[in-house]
Amino acid sequence: MLGLIFVLGSAQAAPGKSRTAPAASIPWSVAAANRGLVEKCRRSVPLGTSVLVQRAVKSLCIAPAGYTQAKPDFTLSNQLDGIHLGYKLVLKMEGFEPAEVEENLAGMQGCVAQIQSFWQRYDIKFDLAIGAARADEAHQSVVLSNSACRADDRKICLAGRFPDAPRCEDGCRSELTRAACLAGCKAAHWNRVCLLMLHETGHHLGLPDEYADPVCVDRPFISRDEKPWSVMDSQEYGWEQIDFFPRHLKTILGDLCPATECH
Repeated sequence: MLGLIFVLGSAQAAPGKSRTAPAASIPWSVAAANRGLVEKCRRSVPLGTSVLVQRAVKSLCIAPAGYTQAKPDFTLSNQLDGIHLGYKLVLKMEGFEPAEVEENLAGMQGCVAQIQSFWQRYDIKFDLAIGAARADEAHQSVVLSNSACRADDRKICLAGRFPDAPRCEDGCRSELTRAACLAGCKAAHWNRVCLLMLHETGHHLGLPDEYADPVCVDRPFISRDEKPWSVMDSQEYGWEQIDFFPRHLKTILGDLCPATECH
């Protein structure tokens, strides 16, 4: 990604983690609770039920803009093979060279299968698509900005949070090991970007940040979860040690299943 990072108040992920997200590594109690909630929701609504979720979410934050807002726009449906969650992330690139646009878009699309595997832990089929915005999609696009800024639901900002990718060329000088070195360096970089994309798509589904932030001292909820840690708190522990919790699934599924079943 040429040193690209998505910033929506997310924490940096640890280097060198595997790009796999095995369900077996998540503690049974959390995984079972989530799967039970999904199954309960599925049984509570008729097969074939589908809803479009369009609700505004506002997170308290004193500075700089007063509030961080999100307007989720995704679908939920109860199908024969389970609960489907559909979301299309349409990106409008700003401040990139043409070659960088193609590389970054391809890298983010490479995160899709990994994120889908993560959600499969709870028997949720995440029909996620990531693409470049067409001219007629500008109104619904999310800006991918090659600059540092405060992100919101319509902007993902880039900053030097993952400095290893720009140094891959400099650090891989040996002709004998250059190919393997470059591949490993870029794989580690994209692994961390995919972890962060898991967090960012959580925002686009209506989930707020859950970590302490001096800029948002009035944040109403700070996660204290450990082993696993909340995806909306920090990704530095890697795929095997982070998780979504029932509170997250209740928020996301609330428009599909009755309040008595999901809340």
